[in-house]
Amino acid sequence: MPAVEIEGTTIKEVINNLIGKFPTLQPLLTRDGKLGRNVNVFLESEDIRFLNHEETLVKPTDEIHLVPAVAGG
Repeated sequence: MPAVEIEGTTIKEVINNLIGKFPTLQPLLTRDGKLGRNVNVFLESEDIRFLNHEETLVKPTDEIHLVPAVAGG
């Protein structure tokens, strides 16, 4: 999987900076700028929904994983 280094002190900052660098990722966010339900975000191996959501603090050495939500039927 491709990896990029993006600065930020919170998940929200990192994702906004990522979208600034790669505008085609804008659909990750809803119209009001929040993370959409179509992506799961993990800080290291922890789902940010069980941490502090988008306000979760990150360190420069942390890895953030964006995983598309997949559903089937």
